[in-house]
Amino acid sequence: MEIPTVESTQELAVQKARAGEGPGTLIVAERQSRGRGRLTHEWESPPGGLYLSLLLPEPKFGRSLVPMALGVAVADALTTFGVHAEVKWPNDLLVPSANGPARKVAGILVDRVAPRDGGPILVAGVGVNVRADPAAYPVALRPRVVQVTELAGHPVSVREVESRVVPNLMSAVDELSTREGWRKTAQHCRAALFGRGRRARVDGRIAGTIGELGDDGSLWLAGDEGPIQVVSGDLVVEEA
Repeated sequence: MEIPTVESTQELAVQKARAGEGPGTLIVAERQSRGRGRLTHEWESPPGGLYLSLLLPEPKFGRSLVPMALGVAVADALTTFGVHAEVKWPNDLLVPSANGPARKVAGILVDRVAPRDGGPILVAGVGVNVRADPAAYPVALRPRVVQVTELAGHPVSVREVESRVVPNLMSAVDELSTREGWRKTAQHCRAALFGRGRRARVDGRIAGTIGELGDDGSLWLAGDEGPIQVVSGDLVVEEA
């Protein structure tokens, strides 16, 4: 389903999942008026970006690894345009810069829905900054956002990005249908982890140095008093 404007593709997709629609249902919007990010964050959604939500089956293994796995899937799709992004735990795709802060090129949001009939459904929301006008973003956000077209060095259409992202999302969940696929996915997620070796805070209070990613998708920090396992929260990585 393609829609010119919607408040949130994610909210609409969640409604459809609750109503009984199954895996494969896809909602794409040219613009969102109230795009939803993870936790209480909003997702700025001006024209020129890819905004979609896709219904996926809940995998047999590595369920808590799904946000990172989908982030890696999107990052892999973007490499075809010359974009090399890393995944900031658990769901932001950042492009490191030698001359300033890393800039966000995409984000992932995953909701779990339990319909009255049938098994749980995952609703994967993806936002990719493809070719939006930088002036369309709030002034404070502009230095931290980057477009695929800018990084590619040539025009890239939203449809081109969609055609690579959607199959990768489906494949990422399929990979988690076996234990071997789960282990392989965890290795890929570790390789793509942003900020390893840098200081970070979680929810403004838990501080430590980013170390490793667990097979279950949890983040391990080296704290002042020993290892800290983080399973959820808002991660802020200190600038290099």
